[in-house]
Amino acid sequence: GDWRSKNYALELLIQPLSPEQLVARNTAPAAQTPQQQQLLQPSDTLIAELKAADILLLTTPIYNFSVPGMLKAYIDQVCRPDRTFRYTEDGPDGLLSCLAYLVITSAGTPIDSEVDFATPYLRHVLGFMGIDEVTVIGCDGNWQDLDQRFQLALDQIDSLEL
Repeated sequence: GDWRSKNYALELLIQPLSPEQLVARNTAPAAQTPQQQQLLQPSDTLIAELKAADILLLTTPIYNFSVPGMLKAYIDQVCRPDRTFRYTEDGPDGLLSCLAYLVITSAGTPIDSEVDFATPYLRHVLGFMGIDEVTVIGCDGNWQDLDQRFQLALDQIDSLEL
């Protein structure tokens, strides 16, 4: 299918976690009921895609100093114990290993400033899942000089060695 059908399919998969999903994801796989396994199917699909990826490209705006709800819902679906991270005696251990590129846009919040909660959150949660190589490409500032800032971000993207 085209990108529209894939995008629509993703929207169906990416929903906020329900209380039933929280119970299911904290139940050992061998002890899960068929209903719990079905509840976790969207999460399993997203995790399988993420595990198969060599590169993760996230593009996001900063909304009210943080990430949009849809991105938070995606993170909640893929950040799962014993699937993308595990707890050890030495603390959490991430189980993913792809490279991540974050393209972050903001019209008012300077990226990596003390009021940008999105960028450090994304770096932390990706690192928690084992994605330690994170490159941030920012397009921030106010609405003035938008074309120039956009071109600088495109230049950064073009310079990446993928």
